[in-house]
Amino acid sequence: MIILNEFDSKNVAIYGLQKTGLAVYESLSQSGANLFLWDDDQNLREKLVSKGLKLTEPTNWVWNDLYALIPSPGVPLRYGKTPEAIKICIENKIPIYGDIELFHKAHGTEFPYGKVIAITGTNGKSSTATLLNEILINEGFETRLAGNIGKPILSINPGTHETVYIIEISSFQLESIKKFRPDIAVLLNISEDHTDRYPSHEFYRKTKFEIFKNQKEKDIAILNSIDSYRDLINKINIPSRKIIIEDSEIKYNLKKNSFKVLISELYPVVKSITNEFGIKRNRVLLGFNSFKDLEHRHIKILEKNNIKFVNDSKSTNPEATNFALRNYENIFLIVGGLSKENNLSKINFRSKNIRKAFFIGSSSKILSEIVPKNVDYEISENIEKATQSAFKSAKKFGCGCVLLSPGCSSQDEFHDYIHRGEVFSEAVLSLVSKC
Repeated sequence: MIILNEFDSKNVAIYGLQKTGLAVYESLSQSGANLFLWDDDQNLREKLVSKGLKLTEPTNWVWNDLYALIPSPGVPLRYGKTPEAIKICIENKIPIYGDIELFHKAHGTEFPYGKVIAITGTNGKSSTATLLNEILINEGFETRLAGNIGKPILSINPGTHETVYIIEISSFQLESIKKFRPDIAVLLNISEDHTDRYPSHEFYRKTKFEIFKNQKEKDIAILNSIDSYRDLINKINIPSRKIIIEDSEIKYNLKKNSFKVLISELYPVVKSITNEFGIKRNRVLLGFNSFKDLEHRHIKILEKNNIKFVNDSKSTNPEATNFALRNYENIFLIVGGLSKENNLSKINFRSKNIRKAFFIGSSSKILSEIVPKNVDYEISENIEKATQSAFKSAKKFGCGCVLLSPGCSSQDEFHDYIHRGEVFSEAVLSLVSKC
């Protein structure tokens, strides 16, 4: 755990008490801060109070002596419905820090400075960060993998001057950085996402570029020239050394399955990073070929009677679903959930690989209105019903891929995408065991 002595005996408010907020709480508690805790979710508040945490409504915070406010990434700062407590802090110039900025404060002061690699993008962040981490470990480097990938950055054990910190960063986390400066900053791609938070796609794109704003000339910025932000590369001043990925086509001899196709598209980025560590190409390829599938990302649950079941619950936006549609055949697609106000018409329902679609969640009605007339579909009551119907249709067809690739957030019906994937997997195993 990271300790921040700057906050000893200071009055600090933490707004939002999910995984990241609780990690901040643990860190600042150990740092000796006087904490004021709050979350807008009443059910969560009751759960935390039952565990012994003391919560204080923002109206009762010591506003005249508040040292800082630490909001969770899900709490809107610049865009969306900004809570009143945030507005008061801004008006009164009370510092607001995210957990990434707190890590930066401690890095090099509370513990030795090590190299920082920060990775953002709409899709592929977790795959890139995890793959890079495994390659560096195999080459003898000491690493820490944290951030949006699941392990909050303040919960890690600090390292030495030799430690490499690999941080996956979301656009929400980038909104709150002030001085955070990665030695290597990576922007993988930008496609439409989180339109319920940002006023326009342009605001979302510019937020992603915040990852470069504090870099110096000796630092490295890695971008993809053929992606949807290529027009911004020359417009926005990036002082660091730019590495522009000109061609991300698959060229390398990796094991051929859909997940390896996914990570091989990331090869030029990973190779550019590992070049900075003197790692040879054959060692990087070895890392690719031995890489295990990420949880809930193109996971084949099982295959029976020429029908396979694939869990791609981590697909939370249309582009992620479109990637899946390009890499499977005879698809019986389970799609839908909380749209986040994304344009779901960007899902390629015209793909020749789709045999039938099954709509789930709060976006079912919207999907039924935008799906092309020649596409066979049904509105399913829930993910279990969709799985049953998809399996029945695949059996009738004689083969196929029952694919959960929702293209939407899970939070209309599930705790998160992991919970959604688990429910799907359980439905598959229960269904097939009866056959």
